Parts: sequence; structure tokens; C-alpha cells
Amino acid sequence: MKIDIQQYFRRIHARRDKARRMRHHAVEASNWKPERAKCHANVDEWVARNPGLKAVRGWLIVGGEICGPCQYAAHSVIEEDGEFYDITLGNQRECDAYPFLKHIGIEDEFWEVEQNHRQVFWPRMTTEEAIAAAAEAEIYDAESGADNYSW
Repeated sequence: MKIDIQQYFRRIHARRDKARRMRHHAVEASNWKPERAKCHANVDEWVARNPGLKAVRGWLIVGGEICGPCQYAAHSVIEEDGEFYDITLGNQRECDAYPFLKHIGIEDEFWEVEQNHRQVFWPRMTTEEAIAAAAEAEIYDAESGADNYSW
């Protein structure tokens, strides 16, 4: 399957106002607990251990929210009884900071996009604009060049 990336992120960006805040759940099981920056594996593991739950793929909105350019980061969460919750981010404050926008379509499409586009600024920006936006969202330190992603 060949995805038109421009069209895909145009659709995502057009419905960014549908992003939802998630609840944070601290979970663990014998010999396992979620790891930072491993959201997809964490969710898959927790769903395998709890068959009544559903894995949901989509995008965190890191900056911009409902107006202007946004940075989208591929992410997975849990759905239970119609509610989304996150097991990878560190606490409720982090969940509140990054609304989640559910992927609409087949899961294979999400994985094809995620494989090469885990983090995307949309609409497209110059490098200078992207650095300024990331610094404003406090996810990039322009002086040191360090990124502060924690998911």
C-alpha cells in the first residue's frame, strides 16, 4: 500500500480539534512495567495481558493544538469502555499536555506512515521554523541541540 503522506497529514491536521485528553494509568504486572518511549510495545503487551482492552493508534499533538502548525508524534494508547488512557507517559500532567488524535482507517496504514514519519510538523515548515516551534513547545533546546522527548 502506498500512502500519500501530504494527503494523510492534511486530513490529520484538518481534524486536530477532535483530539482528546487522556487519563494516565500507572500499570504493571509480574516481571513487566511500561517503558518510556516504547508506547506501541507497552500498549501491545498490556492488551495481550488484558484481552478486554483495545490498542488505539494515533498521534500526540505536541504543539499548536487547534490553531497554527502542529507537531504530531505517533503514539499508542488503551481504549476501555470508550475512554482513552495512557500507560507510557509519566503522569497525568504529561497526558494533559499532549492531546491524542486517533488514527482513522486501517491499522496497516498507520504503521506504514509511522515507519518513516514518527514525528511530523504540519503544515510543513522550514528547518528554522521547526526549531523555533519545538523550542516554544519546550521539546528542543536550540542552544544545545538536545531534544526533550520523553514518550
